[in-house]
Amino acid sequence: MTVEPPEPGFRSAAELDVWQVLRAALGPDDVLLANLRLTDQAGDHEGDIIVGLRDAGIAVIEVKGGRVTHNGTDWVQHGSVSKPIDPVGQARRGKYSLRSYLDSRDAWDRRRVRMAHLVAFPYSTIPRDLSLPECPRWIVLDKNDLSAQPLEIVRTALLNQETDNPPATVADLSALVRCLRPAIDIPAGAIAGASARPRRQRRWAWIAAAVAVAVLFIATTGTYLFRSAQASGTPVSGDTDPRFATCLQAKAAGYGHYQRDRDPEYVWYHDLDDDGVVCE
Repeated sequence: MTVEPPEPGFRSAAELDVWQVLRAALGPDDVLLANLRLTDQAGDHEGDIIVGLRDAGIAVIEVKGGRVTHNGTDWVQHGSVSKPIDPVGQARRGKYSLRSYLDSRDAWDRRRVRMAHLVAFPYSTIPRDLSLPECPRWIVLDKNDLSAQPLEIVRTALLNQETDNPPATVADLSALVRCLRPAIDIPAGAIAGASARPRRQRRWAWIAAAVAVAVLFIATTGTYLFRSAQASGTPVSGDTDPRFATCLQAKAAGYGHYQRDRDPEYVWYHDLDDDGVVCE
């Protein structure tokens, strides 16, 4: 698989959770990109997460955290202040901006590939019978979808399109990565990715990125058996809960929360706000 950047930074825990779930499900020829920043005549556009699936296509996913609902007219994000949001419009504009950008790159060579836009609400449950003109239910990933088979939903959204554009090949996905590397960046003040360590990365510093990949590989080699245990759903030992790739999956299975210095499971997950509790 290809993951760029290897350890992306995100402005929100929601984006990090979705990225981790998708990364765990990727196939060997698939692509996962984050923090895409593009500007065209229509304005500035941001792609939270870009997924490239072999034999399917390229999907732009807009992520919204907190509790999200639809009131019959608008999507609403609830928090200290509830506000209307336009995640579907953002995802759609990001998709069209991405397509225009790729068509302007010589390395893309005007390829025709299936593309789709989706929205992800990792902390919300969206009714299965939701039906909106601009947002059919099959382009939505809620917390239940993300805990099941999220890439199959993305794949279905791409393959069910009525289009003459063919599914993406390995060559298409390689060209995608070459074209987008200059447009991928880590936002200021971001939450660090897999290592949860804040860091600055310059877009041109690919040697540093390669070193980071090597360090990450060494650090995770010793936990391979633990990750295998997650797939089987069995405890790592008789005294611990099963280990999952993310807190999102752990909570969906009914586990958590875990406290620092009390629960051995605490060290498996990222304490993003450093409050001594994970998987709340």
